[in-house]
Amino acid sequence: MESIALTIHSDKVKQEIFDFIKKFPSGEVEVMSIEDAEDLQLLQKTRHEETVSFADYLKDAD
Repeated sequence: MESIALTIHSDKVKQEIFDFIKKFPSGEVEVMSIEDAEDLQLLQKTRHEETVSFADYLKDAD
């Protein structure tokens, strides 16, 4: 899988790019904002951290 980032300054050009991407078969191209990608990277880094059950979390909330 390849990832690219585009900075688009024109709403018209952005719409033209989205219209072009829609022509590809479902699942072949994914559009994601940079902010979403950064959030996913941060979540992935926490994947191996120790987890706390929700019940234990609520006990410590008070």
